Amino acid sequence: MTIKKINNLKPYKANNILIKKVNNNEKSGFIKIRTVTELGTTPVENASVTVFSTLDEAVPLSTHLSDTNGNVPMFTVPVSYDPEDIKMDPVYYFTEYDIKVSHEDYYNVFIYGIQIFPDITTNFDINLTKVPPESVLPSRERIIRIPRIDL
Repeated sequence: MTIKKINNLKPYKANNILIKKVNNNEKSGFIKIRTVTELGTTPVENASVTVFSTLDEAVPLSTHLSDTNGNVPMFTVPVSYDPEDIKMDPVYYFTEYDIKVSHEDYYNVFIYGIQIFPDITTNFDINLTKVPPESVLPSRERIIRIPRIDL
C-alpha cells in the first residue's frame, strides 16, 4: 500500500489510518458551508474554513476560502465503517470531523464532532461575530460541540 500525502503534509498516523480505511470502503461524504454574519444577513468573504480528521489526532485535511456570497467550495471527505467500533452500525456508519472557521475581522469558530455519512451532504451556515475595534482581547473564539448521536 502506498502512503498518500494529504495537503502536502507528512503522513501522520491519523492520515495513514484514514487512508487505509478509505481504500477499504471508498465512500465519501460532503460538507457544504456558508459563512455569514451573526444575524445571517450578510455573507462573509475570504473566511478560511479548514476540515480536520479526528481519528487519533486533529489533522487538517483541506482548507478553502469563502467567496463573495459566503459560499465555500464543497468538501469531499472519506467516510468509513470501523468494525472495531462497537458503537458503529454497519448500515448507518459515519466518520467524525472538526471544522475551524477564521477571518481576521471575526472571532474564530470551532465545530467539533460532526458526523459525516456516506453519500450525504451536510450543510452549515456558520455565523461569525465581528471583533469590535476597541476590543482589548486579541483573540477570542466560539466553540460548538456537536453531541454524538449513537444509533
